[in-house]
Amino acid sequence: MKEMNKQSYKLRKGVDWYDESMGKPMHKQRHKITKLYWNELEGIWSKSLSKKKYLLNSEVSVYNFKNYDFDKIIDDFGYKLKEKVALFLTRLYQRHIGYQEIMNWESVYWSHADLETYLGYNWKDVMEKLIDLDLISFEEKASIYDPTKYTRKFKLNETFFYSNTGYEVDCLRDETYCNTILNHYKKTISKSNHILDNIEATIDRTDIIIENVDELIGEMWKNKLIDDSNDLNNQFLHKDDKKAITKRHKDLNKSKSEYEGIIKGYYNYLCHIKSSDNMLEKKSLYRLNESKFGGRLSHLFSNTPKLFRSCLTIEGERLKEIDITASQPSFLYLLFKNWYKQEFKGNELVDIPLLYQSLSEVVQMSDKRLDLYKIMASKIYGLGWKSKRPNGREEMKTLLYRLIFGKLYESGRLGNYNKQELIVKLFGNDMLKFLKSLHTEELEIDVDQEHKRLSKLLHEQESGFMKLVMEELILHKIPFLPIYDSILVKESQYSKARSVFQGVIDKQGLTYTIRI
Repeated sequence: MKEMNKQSYKLRKGVDWYDESMGKPMHKQRHKITKLYWNELEGIWSKSLSKKKYLLNSEVSVYNFKNYDFDKIIDDFGYKLKEKVALFLTRLYQRHIGYQEIMNWESVYWSHADLETYLGYNWKDVMEKLIDLDLISFEEKASIYDPTKYTRKFKLNETFFYSNTGYEVDCLRDETYCNTILNHYKKTISKSNHILDNIEATIDRTDIIIENVDELIGEMWKNKLIDDSNDLNNQFLHKDDKKAITKRHKDLNKSKSEYEGIIKGYYNYLCHIKSSDNMLEKKSLYRLNESKFGGRLSHLFSNTPKLFRSCLTIEGERLKEIDITASQPSFLYLLFKNWYKQEFKGNELVDIPLLYQSLSEVVQMSDKRLDLYKIMASKIYGLGWKSKRPNGREEMKTLLYRLIFGKLYESGRLGNYNKQELIVKLFGNDMLKFLKSLHTEELEIDVDQEHKRLSKLLHEQESGFMKLVMEELILHKIPFLPIYDSILVKESQYSKARSVFQGVIDKQGLTYTIRI
């Protein structure tokens, strides 16, 4: 009787007692026998009660990847680092699949401050172990904005990229760490402007409606095979790109499975963000941004594939796209005109290339669209190029990109031509002089790689013009989503939006330069 009273006294009221028959212990439960407290955040029984709160739900989502789940993280890093490692892998995955072109599983930049926020002050030790476990790879490169500084880039291994098994969405449980991340989210979304605010409000009202995801992905795969076939016949495509296509086609079943896994992962990523009730996290993952490199605006749907874009709605209404015909050549022409007006060093040595002068005269005498790609194709393949090279216009896009944005003194040949010979053949000697001047003059452009100077100037031309269009759309109360050099609007507002777009073109005196 005395023993029973003693036990009854020890198991006093107000204590959440635990015994093995109850299964897994809960945070702050006290063991009936040992009288120790369970600390779920550290995975230990302790003499003292944890002061940290264990959240049943929180506003920060984290992925429990099936190929590297929470239990494996605990085995490798322990309980204390479980949530930090899991959230870092989650954000790295999201940056891969949402922040760049879907099929480009490239290394992703992380700032020193972000690494400390997500992984703590000992982030280097965590990184070394993740690399040793072959879960991520790491590279350090000089910044394109400041060559004296180095950027840290990380890449998840391919089991995350191609895995069809996916993940389950969970949430952070450690209240202190959760608040740290939420404060970080607040900082990331605090820097904005009225255009980005307007885009954010439109994204809030945007949904992606796909009746049969697998069927749509199957159609995308068929289109990709057609594109691959055309690319292999494109004499101007880089040899490394052709090697990647050839490698992919060696095992089409495997490649198809990998492709479907990536696209399905991207779809799940969009659905997770749009369905989330965690507003701070949601706004942060909208990733509204104005690039330092040229001022382009980007957001959640900037890299959405074309067939997926056809499934987007604003307030339940399907969207229609307004884009610029041959935008890169058009903005290149605009850049030449502006270059000629401004007092850059050496510009008196460079005239507007003859091809662009003659093009300007041609379009002002006709209603035809300015399409430099077609004129390039006729210069390379002859006037009957469409019957010889049905994909000739797309080939010219590849060619222009390599001519204008690549290194001027690039080794090797483009098709049957030396690069500089081809520039002169297509655009005249003045174009070559212009490109050379970019390599020799100080243009006050904060890019260390000379061949990227023109890319930055073109982005500035494009983004500057598109911002004028967006300002007018806001003024006319037309919700929109910008996709770099194009605009998505509701089908019912397409005609009005197109008229507004054309009005900006005319007002800027670009009627014969930019066509939609």
